[in-house]
Amino acid sequence: MANKKLLVLSFMAVVIFSLTGCSKDESPSSPAPTPVTTVTQSFQAGLSGYSGSKDTSVNNYYPGYNYGTDTTLFVGVHGTNDECERTLMKFDVSSIDSSAVVVSAQLDYTLNNNLYPITVTAYPLGKEWTEGTSVGGDYGADCTWINANTSDPWGSSGGDFNAANEIGNAYYYGVATDGRVTMQLNASAVNGWISNPSSNHGFILKLPVEPSVSRFLVLYSEEHATAAYRPELKINYYIP
Repeated sequence: MANKKLLVLSFMAVVIFSLTGCSKDESPSSPAPTPVTTVTQSFQAGLSGYSGSKDTSVNNYYPGYNYGTDTTLFVGVHGTNDECERTLMKFDVSSIDSSAVVVSAQLDYTLNNNLYPITVTAYPLGKEWTEGTSVGGDYGADCTWINANTSDPWGSSGGDFNAANEIGNAYYYGVATDGRVTMQLNASAVNGWISNPSSNHGFILKLPVEPSVSRFLVLYSEEHATAAYRPELKINYYIP
């Protein structure tokens, strides 16, 4: 009798073992995700024939002056007159397919000198502007502190931007030497310039708070004779 009970219990154990799914899982595995291939595209005046950038500075002490072809640009408060200076830049990125997804973006530029520890912020501009062809002259023409274009004033003097819509910032230590520096830009903002090119009016570089004492930096513009010193926008993206 004991042997019969042992035989029955052994049989039941085999049945339970097979029903509990202890055998190898035969369900098909999920396919491995397809790797995303990203591309980095650079935009810099003169690079591979690119001519879609522009830059200039505006200055509240000389509010009607245009600096469109100056080889240097200014950001901050400068000189004994407490001149408030801001730099405007724009890169045409419409050569990138409008379906692109931006992974990262950065602005590279070369400092002429940077005597003060300083934070620079970037804000998208809300109005189109004309670079101009002057170096601190041509009063009232093209982009100035007052005007975005000749006889077409900014909504707010010094450039139309939303101070709550910062798209990048960088802190620089005070070093009186030339040097290439980088500012990371908001990928979503740059993506908007690609998906909707008409929204791209460029951006403005300024101090987050413009003080009443000298705090400024000088950088080279797209007109500089040395191509490697010119501002450059790099965009890393993929096409879904």
